[in-house]
Formats: sequence, structure tokens, C-alpha cells
Amino acid sequence: MRVLFIISGSDTAFWLSEVTHPYWHLIERGVEVDFASPAGGKVVWDQYSDPYFKNSTEPGDLVSKGFLSDKTLRAKLDATLVLKDVDLDRRLLHVPQNKTRQVLSLPMSAEAVRVLRRYLKFGRPRTARLEVFISVLAPQRPMVRGGIAEIFRRRVKDADLPLAGHSPYGLRHGFAMRLLERGVGIKAIGDLLGHRSLESTGVYLRLNTEALRDVALPVPRTTTGVVGGAP
Repeated sequence: MRVLFIISGSDTAFWLSEVTHPYWHLIERGVEVDFASPAGGKVVWDQYSDPYFKNSTEPGDLVSKGFLSDKTLRAKLDATLVLKDVDLDRRLLHVPQNKTRQVLSLPMSAEAVRVLRRYLKFGRPRTARLEVFISVLAPQRPMVRGGIAEIFRRRVKDADLPLAGHSPYGLRHGFAMRLLERGVGIKAIGDLLGHRSLESTGVYLRLNTEALRDVALPVPRTTTGVVGGAP
């Protein structure tokens, strides 16, 4: 048995326990639950219903705490990529940004389009679901962070790369650094990463000592000098 929750995509948000509690009761009885919203993408819950919010009216809601603490479950409420977001003819990928609530249109290379066409034709399971990337094993669900991390670990191991303990987030860091090295501005990099502030982008860029050497000014040389009036 499967149940589909239709959650409002309104900015007024929904009350968290109205979703988490029925969800918990259903899955305990072996019911498979999916979430949807009218416009797709990430849905927002009322902060006062969040037990982790300092002014929450339900600070003791253990069910909601357990739901929010599970990355896989929380990902169900995050933005998902749907088939209408992939424009293969124009070689564009439209990505809903969770934080900025904007849709980012990214160009795809000819190779990326070729691979996607092949996946959609031969690799993607036959299903009525609209998400692009679907799990192969039953029950067929949208690909979530845990599945992506598992593929990353498997590929790292197969390639014998020294990346034990790393996660797919390292790809985002590497992508940001590569753009910076090619002269792309920090604001543009932040837009591509879906950040709302330059501070968030700075965390990804870290400290690039080689880049600092390129912009460093030479230290002036003096034979004699006076500092603060003292010889």
C-alpha cells in the first residue's frame, strides 16, 4: 500500500507534526509514503512547529525531532529534480534552489546531454514518477543524498582514490575552487552553489595560498627607517 501526502507549497508553511505524526503511524504499519506539493521543490514548515526552534510551541515533539534528525527523511521534504526541469533540446538544466528559492538554469555539455538521453532511454526504471533519477531496486523512489553518497564511495573505492572518509560534498568544494582558479567571481560562484550570502561561499573556497601569492604586493625594502619616531 502506498500513500501520497500533498503538502502546501505556500510561504505560510505547514505545521510539522501534521505531517510527521501520520507519517510515523503509517510506516510503522508497513505503508510506503511519498510527499508532493503543488509546485514541487522544497516545502516549508512553520518554525514554531519545529521542536529545535528556540521559541517552538512544541519543544517536546519527539516524533518531529526524530524525523528532522534523519537525513533521508528530511531529504523527502527538500527540492527534487523533475523531468520538466531537463531541457535536452536546449541543453539546459533547471535546478530549484532550496535556500534562494530561485530556479537556476545551467548549460549542459553535449556529452552530458548524450549521457542523460541514454539514461532516460535505457537506464531509468519505467515508472510514473516525475523525478529524473530513480533508485533501481524496489521500492522505486527518487534518488536521495544517502544513495548518492553510496555511489560516490563505491566509485572512489573502484578507482583506488585516496579519498576515504570524504563525501560528495567534496565535489562541490572542488567545483568552487576550480571556478575561482579560472577567474570566476565569488558572487557568480555563490549563485551556482545556491548560496544566499558570500560568507557561505567563502566556506567552500577555503584559503587558496597560491591565489594569494598572485595578488600579494611586494614588501617595500628600506635601508634605514624610523618607526613611531624611534631610531
